[in-house]
Amino acid sequence: MMKLYAAKFSILLVTFLCHTFLVSAQVPAYYNGTDMNKTGNSLKTELATLITQTHTTELSYTPGVWEALKQTDLDPDNPDNVLLLYGYNDNDGNIKTDRSRDKDNNGGNTGDWNREHVFAKSLGNPNLGTSGPGSDAHHLRASDVGFNADRGNLPFADASGNARKVSNSWYPGDEWKGDVARMVMYMYLRYGNRCLPSAVGTGTQTYSNEMMDIFLQWNAEDPVSLYEINRNDILENMQGNRNPFIDNPAFATSIWGGPQAEDRFGNTSTPMPVADILINEIDSDTPGVDSMEFIELYDGGTGNTALDGMVVVLYNGSGDQSYAAFDLTGYTTNAEGYFVLGNEDVPNVSVVFPGNTLQNGADAVALYTGSATDFPNGTPVTTTNLMDAIVYDTDDSDDEGLLVLLNPGQPQVNEAGGGDKDNHSLQRMPNGSGGARNTTAYTTAAPTPGTANGGMTDDRTGILINEIDSDTPGVDTMEFVELYDGGAGNTVLDGLVVVFYNGSNDLSYAAFDLTGYSTDTEGYF
Repeated sequence: MMKLYAAKFSILLVTFLCHTFLVSAQVPAYYNGTDMNKTGNSLKTELATLITQTHTTELSYTPGVWEALKQTDLDPDNPDNVLLLYGYNDNDGNIKTDRSRDKDNNGGNTGDWNREHVFAKSLGNPNLGTSGPGSDAHHLRASDVGFNADRGNLPFADASGNARKVSNSWYPGDEWKGDVARMVMYMYLRYGNRCLPSAVGTGTQTYSNEMMDIFLQWNAEDPVSLYEINRNDILENMQGNRNPFIDNPAFATSIWGGPQAEDRFGNTSTPMPVADILINEIDSDTPGVDSMEFIELYDGGTGNTALDGMVVVLYNGSGDQSYAAFDLTGYTTNAEGYFVLGNEDVPNVSVVFPGNTLQNGADAVALYTGSATDFPNGTPVTTTNLMDAIVYDTDDSDDEGLLVLLNPGQPQVNEAGGGDKDNHSLQRMPNGSGGARNTTAYTTAAPTPGTANGGMTDDRTGILINEIDSDTPGVDTMEFVELYDGGAGNTVLDGLVVVFYNGSNDLSYAAFDLTGYSTDTEGYF
């Protein structure tokens, strides 16, 4: 993609104005006779009985499961393909990380997809085999052959970002962690002690001695998608039973406790007001060492706010027309109220776009109510259904055609205004302040995607190597270097590098750039 640094651009974010929406779903007839007021073991027993008694058809492992997945796992954007569990990028040249693939490319060769047992067969007690729980399609998903092999029978562990091995465990990826949690919960409900969550998950059991904390957290953090709902409907027709935690994630909270998950069976007649959503921070594609591009939205701290019916639009100031749009339907802000769209180098990102997407001005970002289909590339600037916008540049002249997106008298803001465009973003200070379509609260500071603005520090004088664990022969599987900033937290590590030296010749043998990273809230990296 060509980068036009001298061009003028803008990004628009449109929101619902003074509207409300229903956040609950109609209770399916499948649950007729189920007492929704029960909690704990009573609710668990009632749901377990329901999904067992209605599981009237057992699929054959071959060809039954293959044929089922060609229907349940269809890519909603391309019905000739299936979505691949753990996949995240169809354009990185790595076939293993593909997110979508021809539905007929199933098999066991490189480039094929096969059947991933989310509850690994060997982790069952006894082994799940290829019948009964081993052929229950509620936990079988299409997955790239190589990625499936990478996961193997590794238990799940918490992390962030894309799917990958984490020490001797497996992180399914931000997009898929909720799916995984709800499938593990289903397997425990359906097959009891044969499929213990503790056998397939790592970490603590703070909320219940039956359920791992990570699955309760993932269930709350990654809400149910339309893809999961459609899958549940198809499997009811095939097997006879449903996954209750897809129909209503709050069942898990009612049974095992933990963070409150989405209650899709709430009072469907009571509308919930939409929280005020603002564009809170942006970091555009500036020439130089800056590797992060992102847009951060903020709901004022409400947390877990649905973004259905909203769209982020990017405007190019060279013609005052749109050049990209991103649907937000199906997404929510996180528990702290943040939502991040950005490239793959950005932490806490939920919607990933290619590098060099967020052009550097004069341009605009806008938030609207609507969908991406309302804003095909080349759409002129409009204030219809506009929720919020920022018009920005990097030492460019004002663009009057974009400034109509802002309230009268509000300025175009300069990402280079602090003299360090490669290491600064534009962010509202104090965090979330200023109001919609107002830009006077924006300032330049070190980027804070997915966290409160103003939380980073550029003081790195107190950073120390705090701990190391080298590659020693034996059973030790961990090797790491830990840095510490003395407890300051969120310290930017830009411009630092870790170097390894070999004592046999006193020469370096490895080096790791830390630009783009920061210590965590406790000060560790």
